[in-house]
Amino acid sequence: MNTITYETSSDILKEFVKQEKIVLESARIGLPSVVGFIVGFDYKGSWWSLPKSSIIYNSLQTLREWDRILVCTLLKGKITFVYDDVWPYLIRLSNELPPDALSKIEEIHSVNGSHKKTTCEINCWASKELLDASNSISRTEAIDKLYLYIPNAERILHEIHVL
Repeated sequence: MNTITYETSSDILKEFVKQEKIVLESARIGLPSVVGFIVGFDYKGSWWSLPKSSIIYNSLQTLREWDRILVCTLLKGKITFVYDDVWPYLIRLSNELPPDALSKIEEIHSVNGSHKKTTCEINCWASKELLDASNSISRTEAIDKLYLYIPNAERILHEIHVL
């Protein structure tokens, strides 16, 4: 019998997001995803149908709580994790993105177990220093920096319609 093991070390998952800069939570649209990294194989259907899905869920929650990751819907309206290195450049390009692409998504867990999703716009989650820094960056510089930092920059910049 094969034992399924998942990569759930929060340090390793954080390093994965830090290295990739922009990753999907679980969607499979040809770009790296956290769930794909956790399970280590291409799966069919929802990750909730995988064995030990609660372990995957807990790992995702740990990442969602990390203050260096913005959870938003940057890529095709899918849950996306964005590492803080690239926030200023994406904020600079935000007027070219879908309206809520960089709105922060948070899940509120009630005592009875239900979940409520809330969002807050860039001005709500980004500090004044971050907003000022992003305003001082030219569009060309923002795109150049994203190419420099993001391994899948070409594909991602096309997906978000900046190129």
